[in-house]
Amino acid sequence: MLASPQRARFFLFVFLALASLARAQDPEPNTPPPFRFVCQTGYSERLCAEHSAVFQTLLARFQPHSFRQSWTWVLVPRGAWPDIVHRLGHHAATPAITIPALHQTWFDGELFGEPSVRQFLLREHWHIDIPHLREFTVSHELAHVVCTREAANEENADRIGALIRANAASPCESQRKKPHELEIQTAHDVTPAASGHPVGSVQPGSALQPH
Repeated sequence: MLASPQRARFFLFVFLALASLARAQDPEPNTPPPFRFVCQTGYSERLCAEHSAVFQTLLARFQPHSFRQSWTWVLVPRGAWPDIVHRLGHHAATPAITIPALHQTWFDGELFGEPSVRQFLLREHWHIDIPHLREFTVSHELAHVVCTREAANEENADRIGALIRANAASPCESQRKKPHELEIQTAHDVTPAASGHPVGSVQPGSALQPH
């Protein structure tokens, strides 16, 4: 689902407020220049590093080598995500939101952490284990990121996400040519462990079927 321009403005306000309190860390020399990885206020440095490592390792598996846009990936800490999705009018089980106009993707950070009540609720809602939900969520949001025009709706994002998980060389081109053949946010800058009209997000009603 793509959110309204008002929602993008809300995210911009929140992000700028957080960024004003950011404490930057120098990335390693092999960090891809276009990417910035951020943990929202409320993360400890330890959990920020741990959750980011899980996310970035997964992202590195799916990242198309031809993608060269600047992009900010935001992990939101425990307790903060439900309020964000509620304010934006999304379902509580929404695990991620992409904002192409702002070049940002926000994730529920608990998706990348140790087992928790939140993970249990996500697993029960989506009927899928957490490792596979991580893969689906990251590839779905990446579809919005790398194929903004082709993944302008959630059904197409699901299809392109499946191609990304299958390591298709040109998932956006496949969507344009043969759609009938497709299967189915203080911030810390984080040093990557490996290697976003406004919001597109994994929503109830996508390829995964919740309650």
